[in-house]
Amino acid sequence: MMMKLSLLACLALALIPFPCRAADDGNLLKDPSFEEGGWSAGRKVELDTTGENARTGKTSLVLYNRAGPEDWYSFGHTVKGIEPGETYRFAFHARGLPDNPLKTKIHWSIPGEPDEVRKLERRFSGIDFELFEIVMKAPDNATRARLVIENWQTGTDVWIDDLFFGPVR
Repeated sequence: MMMKLSLLACLALALIPFPCRAADDGNLLKDPSFEEGGWSAGRKVELDTTGENARTGKTSLVLYNRAGPEDWYSFGHTVKGIEPGETYRFAFHARGLPDNPLKTKIHWSIPGEPDEVRKLERRFSGIDFELFEIVMKAPDNATRARLVIENWQTGTDVWIDDLFFGPVR
């Protein structure tokens, strides 16, 4: 199933609270291998689920970048009901062209304050799936986390599979 979402749809989906119930492995994300759909598009995005390049299962998410050199494409997902002070891990496997940059962010939302952002930016070393991860403690008073992945390389595709966001055990 292919899906294309506008920025407006992204904003609408970002407001829907996703239940914060952990799977057996502690993953707070529903459908981390994109088998069921339900992920939101971000800024100037072309986003599809595809049967190509799945790391596990039958489906992965492909993030296209067809914009100009000053643009980037992103997608994200909001997890509500996190525990302040708990240490969380955001991890996924991605595949892209060697030397293609990929940026990952966690935006921790704290009522009445600017988001606290943790970033990871690195370049792909080869053409196989690679693990990207951020481990950090949720700030005091944080109520939700917005997980973002950005593809900055014009004219490239990035395949993403097997996302994880949950407490470190």
